Amino acid sequence: MISSFFKKTKPINFVIILLGWSISFWGLLFWNQKMHFSDMPILQWVYSFFGVAASIFLLDKLITQFKITLQHHYAIFLFWLLVNWLPELFHKPHIIWANLFVLMGLRYAFLLKNLKYLKIYIFNASIFIAIASLFHHWSLLYLVLVYVSVWFYCPTSFKHWIIPLVGVATVGVLAYQFLIFFGDLGFFQNHFQYRWVWDWSIVQNKAFIALHVLLAISGIWFMIRSEKLGSERQIIIWIFFYQILLSAISTLNNYEIENLYYGLVPLSILLSLAMEAMTKAWMRELSLWLVLFTPLLLML
Repeated sequence: MISSFFKKTKPINFVIILLGWSISFWGLLFWNQKMHFSDMPILQWVYSFFGVAASIFLLDKLITQFKITLQHHYAIFLFWLLVNWLPELFHKPHIIWANLFVLMGLRYAFLLKNLKYLKIYIFNASIFIAIASLFHHWSLLYLVLVYVSVWFYCPTSFKHWIIPLVGVATVGVLAYQFLIFFGDLGFFQNHFQYRWVWDWSIVQNKAFIALHVLLAISGIWFMIRSEKLGSERQIIIWIFFYQILLSAISTLNNYEIENLYYGLVPLSILLSLAMEAMTKAWMRELSLWLVLFTPLLLML
């Protein structure tokens, strides 16, 4: 049974998940070729593969370090499965790597709960998110998560609210020097273009609907059982809800379903927490199989 296999944290789980990711990746590659993406450079696919693999390890690091869930590997297994729901993602590997740097920034944002080295952690969090924005301009929107963390953990000092801007400015100055050297001063103007036009037609996308059904289920569960999670985990989960909200906003403004990738990490964590609360083994098993086979239905 899948649920019993991933119920404990074992090194073999990483091997199974990475092997499964390799198989599904090449399966998605074949499917995308039929969808006229065959002209994509092979290096682009390599970036996508290793970007998702690195995200799996970083997700496990976040969960273990901050004890977001109990000791199991449901979250990283679910993350791998949910990535398969967005096959369009792999012709935009910059979004995968941008999300990886956003997660690095969130790690430092969560460290604020220790109430030590606050200025360093805020600065590092904003640095990583600013770097992410160089890969994908909508990543800059996730700087809001740093401010949400400051508001939750250390809102009293005015300096803490200024530091994220200093971090972004630092990356901007260094990037500008780099662009001067390579003679590409038009990068900022061409890259950071935001179109605030709501396109509600994307809500008809099957992957968009399916992911938000899962979000609704996990959200209802969170509202019911939030008191049993403890205050620290509640704060982290609220930050994850903000991250999902921001990913939905960027998706609606661009009609780019790939932007939902930013919400897959928090959604996989929320679903794994919901699975912890399931008292029947068959319910966990059925849930995992449904998530596993949904990509096949989305391709129809």
